[in-house]
Amino acid sequence: QLLEPYAGHRYRVQRLLEAHFKGDMGFTPASTERKRDWLSKRLKHRVAHYFAKPVSADEVPVINGDPFTDSQEYPMRFAVNKASVSGSSADVPVRFADAYRNRNVTYRLVRERGAWRLDDLLYEQGETLQGLLK
Repeated sequence: QLLEPYAGHRYRVQRLLEAHFKGDMGFTPASTERKRDWLSKRLKHRVAHYFAKPVSADEVPVINGDPFTDSQEYPMRFAVNKASVSGSSADVPVRFADAYRNRNVTYRLVRERGAWRLDDLLYEQGETLQGLLK
């Protein structure tokens, strides 16, 4: 609780990723439900809408892999970096690494119901999670 006012945005991303790395990292309704407390109202709505759409067994899903780490091969480690905060939003860059490569994902948070919550993910290629969920 003491960390929240000081560095709540970084702390929330750290805690979210610790929980993510401990469980199923696949993008499924069950795995996102376990992260529900960390997600914004808007992101929860978009995720629910994404999973409610019918999907053909012949098609590769729009999100094929883990959107939280931007990978199909789960990274071995991560580092939460210094955030940039503007009012009730914050961008928290996270560096993921495995034996072959490093990649960056920016966690975009919003202040909602008194806590920092994940509202979007920005990937190195310029895509966003919100954009992929449409």
